[in-house]
Amino acid sequence: MFTSLEKLKSQLREKLDQPNEEVIDKSSSSVMVLFHNQKNTPEVLMIKRSENLRNHSGEWAFPGGKFELSDDNLMETAFREVTEEIGINKSNIRYWLRMKPVNTFTGFTIWPFIGMINEFTKESLQINKDEVSDVMSIPVDVFLDDKYKREITFYENNNFRKSDAFTYKGKIIWGASAKIITNIFNPILQGEKK
Repeated sequence: MFTSLEKLKSQLREKLDQPNEEVIDKSSSSVMVLFHNQKNTPEVLMIKRSENLRNHSGEWAFPGGKFELSDDNLMETAFREVTEEIGINKSNIRYWLRMKPVNTFTGFTIWPFIGMINEFTKESLQINKDEVSDVMSIPVDVFLDDKYKREITFYENNNFRKSDAFTYKGKIIWGASAKIITNIFNPILQGEKK
């Protein structure tokens, strides 16, 4: 569906609601959804969070983390975390847009920022093993194809909860990350179906 990142960027800017301001409180965190071209196919970069982390350990996610007082805003939080977790500097990212936040069942409010990695090779990443145990790039088409979509049920705080999920090469992406993916691509898909 997307033959170029420019086409993807223009679709996202046209279809997604973009909040004018952000709200920062003790639950605020942000992530950076990073697209890049791999063999002329748009892909998105995801990390597997280290098993040693207190929250959301072992989950596939976007690079990011909690707002710190030294950050000017939540976009700076996202840029800082990308550099700390996988070694991609802000100068190598072309920022596209900010999305509406999503809430996690653990009480965080995650503000997603979307951008593109200008120059990308997996070998150039500097992975912080304290925070990240693995990295993968997923073709955008995976998130547009129903055969990769799932719904999972999990038990948390004495309640059963449901989450949209995606599977790719034996890996499961669920929770807030799946919700962010759905929020990115559903408006585009709904536009295509009309």
